[in-house]
Amino acid sequence: MTGAGIPLSARWLLYSALLLFLAISLWRQVRRRRFLSTADEARPSGLGQLLTAAREPNLDPTERAARWVTAAAACLERKGPGRLAARFAWRALREEPDNAAALEIYVRGMRRARRLRALEKRLWSLAAKQTSDEGVFNTLCALAAVYDEDLGLAERASVIERVVGSRRAM
Repeated sequence: MTGAGIPLSARWLLYSALLLFLAISLWRQVRRRRFLSTADEARPSGLGQLLTAAREPNLDPTERAARWVTAAAACLERKGPGRLAARFAWRALREEPDNAAALEIYVRGMRRARRLRALEKRLWSLAAKQTSDEGVFNTLCALAAVYDEDLGLAERASVIERVVGSRRAM
């Protein structure tokens, strides 16, 4: 026993856990920065330039959404973090909710990040915000696929597919 009342072995374990946490945090930040900065200056279509283009203030929503989709697709192609690609695609969906390409990239990015419950919640909220029947159809089909393939909830998927199919027939 030491003077502080904590056994030496427990103190050693606590310090080891703290050092491990700090090392993992530092490694994740370095990995992310390396991903964002790698070859952005060397290539004309680097991710940094795509983000700058998407953030231009005088763009109409359709053009801004297209630029966010391009940045998200580039992020997925470079095997980047799924959350980052999903974040860019979500920005495109906020600009243009009916964008099918942004929806596909968003779903792929969230699947890669393994954020399936968050994906489910966002798809439900997106379905409520859709302005066209095609947008609702695409969103609900993506939701049914997430239920069936990822979450293992085939009953929910079949209900959504039946509702979408019956609405399509009308």
